[in-house]
Amino acid sequence: MEFEKSILSKRSDGAAMPVTVADGIHLLTFHCQHCYTVLADSLHVCGELKSLDSVILLKVTNDVVVGDAVLSKEKGEMINCIYSSLKCGRCHLTVGKVLRSSPPSLASVRSLFLLDKSSISCYILNSSSMVKASGLTFDLKPVSERLAEVREQLEAQLDHMSILKSRLADMSIIREKKRN
Repeated sequence: MEFEKSILSKRSDGAAMPVTVADGIHLLTFHCQHCYTVLADSLHVCGELKSLDSVILLKVTNDVVVGDAVLSKEKGEMINCIYSSLKCGRCHLTVGKVLRSSPPSLASVRSLFLLDKSSISCYILNSSSMVKASGLTFDLKPVSERLAEVREQLEAQLDHMSILKSRLADMSIIREKKRN
């Protein structure tokens, strides 16, 4: 699956997406795979950490409980990491983690919420469909690309406003001539 600006645009399994694009934005909610409690939404997605098969989020709902216990891993991608688990507040399923301390390779995601894609489902609001998060990707465009797009949009709006300003000036000149 492909995302543009954290928005679903194509499914990886080749199936057609029944998503209606509204202003280029697909809004999603993230749900516990077991009890479907809402855990977060796509407005807080920062990207995806493929090495841990996790969605990176700035914020989660109050239904996500951050564990008090501090855990550590001795093998795999999270070797030498200290983290707290994230649990669904309703069914207590572990749905992710928050890294408290990590090696430099994972420093960029410290203190962010990492929801395990295998533990969550996504409800796509525009199409009213529920899909497994493991079938989606959440790759974001680099900030420089997004800034370039915003700059182009602002320049286009400025050009449009300049045209409107000149039309208004022309109309006021015509009105003045009609009065005289």
